[in-house]
Amino acid sequence: MRKYIVWTIMLLMFIAFAGCAATRKPAPQPQAKTYVVPEVSRVSFETVNLRDCPKVVRDVARSIRDRKTNTWVQSGNNAYILASTGNSKSNNMEVDEILQRVPQQGMNWLDVKLKYSGRAAGLQNGSEANVTVVRADVNDRPEGVGFEVVETATGEVARTSPAAPAKQAPANQNTSQQGSMVVNTGAEITQPAPNQEVTSPLKVSGNLKSPAQKIRLRLVTRNGQVMKEDELPTPGGDGSFETTMSYNPPSLPRTGMVEVISVDSSGNDQLLARVPVVIK
Repeated sequence: MRKYIVWTIMLLMFIAFAGCAATRKPAPQPQAKTYVVPEVSRVSFETVNLRDCPKVVRDVARSIRDRKTNTWVQSGNNAYILASTGNSKSNNMEVDEILQRVPQQGMNWLDVKLKYSGRAAGLQNGSEANVTVVRADVNDRPEGVGFEVVETATGEVARTSPAAPAKQAPANQNTSQQGSMVVNTGAEITQPAPNQEVTSPLKVSGNLKSPAQKIRLRLVTRNGQVMKEDELPTPGGDGSFETTMSYNPPSLPRTGMVEVISVDSSGNDQLLARVPVVIK
């Protein structure tokens, strides 16, 4: 009998300890859910009338209408892209594509591709004609916006008015040796050399092939930002010119162009020559 009682007590103790161990066993942790974020997606957008935009957008457009530049404005839940062609009277800037890039969850930025287009006949010039405004359909406020200007293979800007026929260059003329990317034969740039690193003040020299009412020199980045634009002093009798341009250097080196532009009596500009440089 005593032996039976001892075995009963041992069995009860075993059951008690087993129950405590089961109670102390931690519950399984829920597995974290994985969210898949698309790295690149296309953003829909629509061109809007500047007069229908919020006041802050109109104010920004007014401040950039005389400059060739691009920017973006966040107003409420809407992101507005503004592209200005400055004083050009023959071209508009159009938004070709907007991509949203998400390098990591919670961070996104917009990649905006722009292109030039000829201004329709009869369209009046002015601040509204020079600035294109689009509203991007984005759910989250972007942390930043990048711009890329898509040009044609020759770098020519589309125009509505027919260009004057180009004069045939002499057979022995080598434009690559002269250091100029010539759009037509109206001018050539001999300094700076192609892909040369330039600093302020920048020395520019070359010669004009034909007279023009007004000639301007322009230092512009690859994305269309004009860093400096000066009117060219009266060239010598042989059409040669030499001048310097002073500009505010960028924080980091940027690729760009030195351009020679003619302006007619109507204010239309035409690219005569350009050379690629690295702006420092």
